[in-house]
Amino acid sequence: MSATFKFGAVVLLTGSVMLYTLWASNFTDYMYLEDLALENSPAAEALGQVSPGERILLYGALAQILLGLVMMAGSGIAKLRTRKS
Repeated sequence: MSATFKFGAVVLLTGSVMLYTLWASNFTDYMYLEDLALENSPAAEALGQVSPGERILLYGALAQILLGLVMMAGSGIAKLRTRKS
């Protein structure tokens, strides 16, 4: 495996973990409000809105996932091209 492939795999894994962490955090907040029977309260409406920080984390995670996939695919294509020559 090339260094590019390994680095792409690490970036992909990091982005996936960031995305899962963001989802799990929002899910637990919602479940907490549901347990308290507050899902129709102003607190639930406030949690339903996406904060700028969460949006930055979401876009960062998606960018890392995309970058990791591109790096891994590019590494694989480069390896196939050098193997044919």
